[in-house]
Amino acid sequence: PMFPLYVLIMTPQMYRQIICVSLYMLGMMIVVCFGGKSMFDKHYELSTQTIDKTDEGRDKMAHFTLIWNTFVMLQVFNLINCRDVGRDKFHGFSMITRNFLTMFVILVIFGIQMTACFTFLGRPVFEASSEITMRQFGICVVIGSSTIAANAIFKFIPNSWIEKRMPALNEDSSIGGSSKLMGAYDKQAKAKRSEEHTSE
Repeated sequence: PMFPLYVLIMTPQMYRQIICVSLYMLGMMIVVCFGGKSMFDKHYELSTQTIDKTDEGRDKMAHFTLIWNTFVMLQVFNLINCRDVGRDKFHGFSMITRNFLTMFVILVIFGIQMTACFTFLGRPVFEASSEITMRQFGICVVIGSSTIAANAIFKFIPNSWIEKRMPALNEDSSIGGSSKLMGAYDKQAKAKRSEEHTSE
């Protein structure tokens, strides 16, 4: 059967990483969206507008800011997960301090989130609430970092389960090994080796 090109380079580990972690992050976002009012002690009605100059309006803006912050933190820690999608390692922290670009990107994202949540720039630049407490920000970080543990648990899913259900790249054989092009190449290589052997 013909599959999209991206399927040809997908391994079982990649499928597991993408599907399982995506579903986990979706679940965490649903929790924060629908349970965040009680989690962060926010009180407002569905009809409340974030631009309302009331306590309810400010609470709704703060809740929406924390939803956004949680989403960003999930992506930051998944960036670490994606540094290693192999079958052996359970995390992506290996030699992370030697990767200047990764460290720089993580620090920049954290800096932007801190600026948006704790400075006067939050409202005019990011349309975010600056009434976020360190505790609330910390909860977002903890939820985001939980993807590290979730990813480690997902690594216990056997590759055989994925291979039975999804088309995947076989890392033990070459891509296109049975194609006409590779057949012609092998034929030419054999002829060349035969000539070299005869000349000797």
